[in-house]
Amino acid sequence: MKYPEILVVSESTTPEQEAHFIETGELPPGSRGMTLKDFKAIGRVENCDCGLIQCVCQQARQHKDGCPLKLAMTCAIPIECDKHGLDVCPECTPCTCN
Repeated sequence: MKYPEILVVSESTTPEQEAHFIETGELPPGSRGMTLKDFKAIGRVENCDCGLIQCVCQQARQHKDGCPLKLAMTCAIPIECDKHGLDVCPECTPCTCN
């Protein structure tokens, strides 16, 4: 029995239906399986290349390579600024594209 990487269930799915899925592999009504890649692509812009869980392509593409704000946006490991506590801070890592 091959399980989907991600099981997307409807709000009306009961714990009993989920247990039945685990026992039999039969998807609950209104549910669907999908790959992790497809799941991560939900809501992404076309031709997303940022590779982050929460897509930032639309914002990042407005900035040039090397822009500190773009670097902060696309950093896979968020680094909080000391002054404001933000991962992407327009004041501490300002845009230099202009």
